[in-house]
Formats: sequence, structure tokens, C-alpha cells
Amino acid sequence: MEIESSTSTQSDILHEREDPEGLELDIYIGLHNGYPITQIDCSPKMKYVATLSEFDRSVALWSIDPNQQSLRYENIIVIRNIYVGSETSMFTVSDDGYVAVKLVRLNPCNFEIYDLKTTKISSLHFPYLHNLHKNISHLSFINNGNLVMVSTKENKAYILFPNKTDDDVKWICQSIIELKNFSTLGKIYITPKRKLIIFQKKVTCEITTWNLETLSIEAQILLNVNFNFECIGLSDDAELLGIAANNSELTYLYIFSTKTGMNLSTYTYEKLVMIDGIHFIASNVGERVLITSHVHDSSERIKMDLNVHRFDDEKQTFNYQLMDPYNLINPVNADKVFGCLKAEIKKPYIIKSDHIIYVNDEQLFIEKLVKDNWVYYLRNDLNDYNKISIPSDRKDIINFIKEVDSEEDFQNIKGYKGRFITWSLSYENFTFTLGVYRNSNYWHETSIKIKIKVKKCKVLESDDLVMITEKCVFLWTFNPSKGIIVHYIWGVGRNVSDKYWEEIFNNPSLAGRFLPQPDFDEIINANVDDIDEIIKTYDIELSESEIFSYLCNQLLKDYINEKFFLAYYGKILMEKFLTLNKSLWVEELFKNCIKKCPNEKDSYDLYSNIQFLNIITQCYSELIQKNPVIVHGFLSQMTFVVPSVEAKDDNVYLSSLSHLHYYGSYEHLHKTSFSIIFKYWLIFKNNYKSLFSSIQNHFLKPFTNYYRTYYLDNNKTIKLLFPLPHFANYPKNFNTLKELWRPEPSPFTKSIDLELYKTWNGEALLKFKWNTYGRFYYILIWIVYTIFLCCFTSVATLSNEISWTSQQTLLIFSIILGIWQFTFEFRQFIYSPILYITSPWNYIWELFYFQL
Repeated sequence: MEIESSTSTQSDILHEREDPEGLELDIYIGLHNGYPITQIDCSPKMKYVATLSEFDRSVALWSIDPNQQSLRYENIIVIRNIYVGSETSMFTVSDDGYVAVKLVRLNPCNFEIYDLKTTKISSLHFPYLHNLHKNISHLSFINNGNLVMVSTKENKAYILFPNKTDDDVKWICQSIIELKNFSTLGKIYITPKRKLIIFQKKVTCEITTWNLETLSIEAQILLNVNFNFECIGLSDDAELLGIAANNSELTYLYIFSTKTGMNLSTYTYEKLVMIDGIHFIASNVGERVLITSHVHDSSERIKMDLNVHRFDDEKQTFNYQLMDPYNLINPVNADKVFGCLKAEIKKPYIIKSDHIIYVNDEQLFIEKLVKDNWVYYLRNDLNDYNKISIPSDRKDIINFIKEVDSEEDFQNIKGYKGRFITWSLSYENFTFTLGVYRNSNYWHETSIKIKIKVKKCKVLESDDLVMITEKCVFLWTFNPSKGIIVHYIWGVGRNVSDKYWEEIFNNPSLAGRFLPQPDFDEIINANVDDIDEIIKTYDIELSESEIFSYLCNQLLKDYINEKFFLAYYGKILMEKFLTLNKSLWVEELFKNCIKKCPNEKDSYDLYSNIQFLNIITQCYSELIQKNPVIVHGFLSQMTFVVPSVEAKDDNVYLSSLSHLHYYGSYEHLHKTSFSIIFKYWLIFKNNYKSLFSSIQNHFLKPFTNYYRTYYLDNNKTIKLLFPLPHFANYPKNFNTLKELWRPEPSPFTKSIDLELYKTWNGEALLKFKWNTYGRFYYILIWIVYTIFLCCFTSVATLSNEISWTSQQTLLIFSIILGIWQFTFEFRQFIYSPILYITSPWNYIWELFYFQL
């Protein structure tokens, strides 16, 4: 892990030159001229590392060997006017060795792209943009080699791709994305997987994950408006998002799913601490979140002393802790993880793909942070006995299933030893007894008796037990508070030699850290609703079907009660329960989703957990048909949700907005066209930008303020939160052909519930829909229909007074607009033939047409 580099020093300057655009470059072979490294960045696929020293304004490039065990020094340049001293990203490196940096200049732009392998400056091509790319605030390379840049001043994002030739590389603007209605852009993070994470502080703290390919929202997270964000951390596969926030008293740590926006776990620190880093490590062997923090009042941030060119740590004491990201309890001291490194870790450093890249004594190191035998290291060296919630043992499980012969009989083995616990399985009187031991002490006094024929068992790295039976495959786990519980059930009624196992375990859509979902259809069908009344204890004589039904019952209860399983499987379970008419389970799941959103006394958890209500809203139309009473009770309970209980002055204020008017802006992304019209519009807009600003500030704004003050009634107003997330959202899988003839409905369009629209939430939703686009859509249809009516009526009634050429023109317009109107009728019929035929309004319109 030693650095392979040249031994050249400052005197080894090759040459100094001035580039065509006036940017001075000094090209060195040495390492930052003896100055300390102040920032580090790594390419998305860990092929290159770039280091920056703010003291001599130099950027160095390092290549990472294929085994990710050593660094090789490549080249270095000094950029005199590089932008330094900001918390936002100042430079970024790609997997091809290109480095993009922010500059202290405006002409021709405030950034530049260098090929540090050759120290050449790449040329740029921005169609019709002129001055719009002079305010770049964030820039980052992504997995496919493109460069994503964001301008918070212009509310735009730019995507550039490299066009390589034999002599040069030209970076061409592929697309411009308008960040529409983003009034205030807070912190912005660009992920390697083409995601844009935006933090905004409005009525609530909103964290939105946007997909830069589809321009759609992937997840939306809400937190209390009184929070101050400290830092975030994103897993390597961008599936998990860690957020550290604090108020004036406490610090909170949240783990969210970027797929669903749901809060998987929360940890509250007993005192106010400063969290410096959130890192997800070992996702494939035993995932943990590594937290770096220090006590808030003990010291401030690390400062640079420009006189001695060193970092002054100010005697800061950093704490390193490991926790299970899906169950943030029992933090484990992780000092030993860093104590095994070759040198003492100092800032700056980055952790990526289970490796750490850090600086010590002006040297750069890369080392593997996650040990080869990670689970053993957790249990024995770190004394981390927390649950490994996600057993990432798919290959071991599928290989184990393949090894089992369908005709094989069970071989009685006294114990199955794991890293932390030992499982015992004994056979007597056609009954298998399962137990758990640790250090020869029985942990769970009540064993589980299974009257199901067991074929073979194996302990996984996570200490879970895979059990293959004649009926299915069980995955057992042990929880000290709950005892022995069944974690997964797969392949009910399937043979071990069936291709089914290959299909579910090798499914490419399955995330690397997750196991396949259980066979919910068979589990729900096998479950007996009153099985808990039948089975009071394991000691009574039970049949095989009753035992299996009880296990299915326990699995469903665990999935409904635990946050992690509810976040990932809640929607699937609700759909299955409704399809199979399991009303008791529907009610149980419904109530538990509401319990996950505490009342206003605990508003911190209300915001972070409100996305659990999405499980209800996505099946609202089916729920209102089968369980109307519980749905209407939910609506009345969630009518008055105040965004913040603490900030009373922010909730009650004077406003001229009408009753139930939406507060804020409707944000979305859209691509900008490169058309000729757009070109001249940009030129006009840029040339007269100052004029527009003066008109707005000196004429429009005073008039608007005067009108609001003297002509509008400013009433006391309170802000409320709409508690039905994604209720009006359409499916993410968009198909143009299907959208034309049979569009996929949203829960809002499928739900015809008068009780909903009697509440303030229903009224506010209708008002928002109408003001946002409904009235414009209605006016457009009305105008087109009016033109169609006038064209046809003119030909029919004024044929003697209009020339034949004019009649032909009007008839052509009538045919075109008539076909356009007919498509609306046809789409309505295709969407719901029965509703179309039974609707009396269609017959009224047909009678009207007939009279015409």
C-alpha cells in the first residue's frame, strides 16, 4: 500500500506556460511542492484519485492499481486562479483521468477541464448558452464518464460528454436541465449513479432525490424545519441515505431508503455532537454504518494555519462508531478499525468501496478498511454483537440448495456453530427441536418444535440458519429480545432441484445487499387468522399444517411491525392482502402504518416517517371499496397535521392567500431545447437581463406590494401538511404508446370517494390540481372544441356565402379537429367501457350532436 511516485522536488519544474485563454499553469513532477493536501476526490469507479493543496493551488493525479492496494503518482499542475475555501465541491476527477475545477473568473466560464495525464486543457462546446455557464457552483463526474454541473444562481444543471479525437477531447453539452420553481437551492449532491440530491428548507426540510435520466423524483424525504443539517452519507449503490441533523439540544441520525423515501431507522444522541462523516461499509458481507463525530462544545472545525502550512487539530477528539444501519442501536467503538492502519488517520480522508484514502505527513495512502473475515472481526475484535439485518449470503444459500438431494434424509448433527452463536437441532418422536447456545449457555429457554421433515441445515456468515425441509426453505434468525424467529420462507411446495431457485436468487433486478422476497402468496394462503387462539404454547401436539401456519403468522407480524421490512415489503403485502381478501391483515397493516407516524407531540418522527402512509395511499381505491370505515377514520384523524409544533410563529402568520390554497411551489425538472428560437430567446434575455431586473424591482414589485397591502385581506393563516404522500403520483414506468390509449391511473384518479373531498385535505388537493394545470387543460380543450364547432357550423350554415376554397379549408380543419375530439371519446371508452356506456352524459352529448 505504499505510494509509487517520483522523487522529484520543487526544483523539478518542467516548464511554465500561459494557455490561450489566459490561465497560468505551472506543471510539476513533485508532490504539491511540500505543501499539505487539503482535499481529496476519487473517481466513481475508483480508478483515479485527485488531491488538492489550497496553499500552492496545485492539483495532483494518482492512479489506483487494479487490486486497489496502492497509488501511483501520475502528474501535477498548479492553477493560479482555482477556487478555494468553499464547502461545495471545488474539483472532481473522472475514471479517464480528467479533472474539472472551479475557477475565480467569469470569462469565458468559471470552470475548466484538464486531462491530467497529458496536462492539456479540453475545449468546450455550449450551444447558444453564452453567459449561462459562468456561475457553476457544483460539479461532479458520474459513472459513464459524463460531467454534471449545477448552477444554483441560474437554477440549471448541465450534462457534458467527452467527444474524443486523435489530437484532442472536446466536451459537448449534451443537455441542459431547468430546475423549475426551485426558489431556494440548499445543499446539492451529485451521485455517481446520475442522481441529484437537493436539500431545501421551506415549510419543512425537504430532501429530494431526482433521476437525471428520467427527470423524475425517486424519493422525497421530509424532516423538521427546525433542524440544521450537518452531513449526509450515501451507500456505494445509492440505496441508502444517511442524514445527520441537530436542533439546539440534540443530534439525530437518520437512515432512509432512496427508493421509497422511508425512514429505516433513527438514532438520537444524548447530547449535542457534531457528526463529521457517515459511511456505509461492508454491504456485501455484513453491512455497517461508520459514524465519525466529536463533541460539539469541545472544539471547532479544523482550521488551516497559513504560516506553518499545517493543519491545526486544536486537540480535537474524534469518536468512531459502528451501527447496524437498519436498526440504529448499541453503537460499537470502532477505534480499532483505524488503529490497524499503517499511519495515523488525519483529515482529509475519504471512504469509498470499503477502502480509505487518507493523508499522513504529506503522504497519500490507500488501505482496505473492511477485513477479509469481516463478521469474525466484528464479533471477536470489536465485540459487535448487533444483528446483521441483511444477510448477504445469496451465493452460499443457492449453492447449499443445489447440494441437497431431494431424496436425502436428515443427518442428526448436535450443533451448527456460527461466528457468535451455535444452533442445536435435535430429532425425537418425529419432532425437531431448534435451540440457540452461546458459550455453552442456553440463551433461549423455550425451544421451537417443528413437526416438519428437515433435510439439511447450514449456518451463514450472519449467524442465521438455513433449513431445507420437505415443505420449503426456512431462514431462521435469533433476536435476544424475541428469541428464535423465522426470517424468510421460500419455495413453498417446490422441489430443491426446481429452476425456481436459480430464478429468484440470480434475479438481476435484485439489489446486491438483499435476499429475494418470501413467497407471500403461499405464506398468506397458509396462514389461519385465528391461529394464535389455537396455539397458546409450543408444548401442545400440533399438526404439520398448524405449525407451518403459525410460522407464517409470525413472519407476517414481524414484517408488519419492523420498519425495514415494512419499508421494502409494505406495499407488496397490502396488495396481496387486498387481492386475497385478508381483511384482518389489511386492518393490522393499516393501523401499523399510522402508528409509524406519531402524533404532533413527537413531530420529529412525524416528518421522517410520513412516507409510510404511502403504503395506504397507493391502494386507496381498493381500500375504500373493501374497508371504507377504517379509511374514513384515517381521513378524519389526519385532517389537521401541523408542519411544526415548535415554530408557532412560522405556522400562524398573515397571508392574502385564499382558504386551502397550496403553500410553496410545484418543483420539477425539464430539459431545455437547443432550437434556433431558444438561441435568440437566450440572446435577448441575456442582453436585456438588467432591464428586466430593473422593471421588476422598481415597478412590478412596489405595485404588487401596494396591492397586497391595501387591497387584499391579510388574515391569520396556518400551514398544514398534506398527509397522503404520492396520492396524486402516476406510475414511474412510462410507456408512450400505452399512455396514448390506456394510461396508467394514479390513486387519485382511481378513487371516487366523496368522504375524501369533504375533508380539507381533499379540497386542498382539488384546488391544487385545478390551479396547477387543470384550468389550463380545460381552457385548451374548450378553445379547440369552439374552433371545431365554428368551422363545422360555418360550412353547414353559410355554404352559399363562402367560396368553395374556403369551404374546403374549413372542412379540412373540421375533419382534423373532429378526429382529435374523437380520440378523447375513444380513449374514455378504452379506459373504462362499462363506465362510458352507463354514463348519462355521453347520451346527452350524442343527442346534442344529432340535433346539430
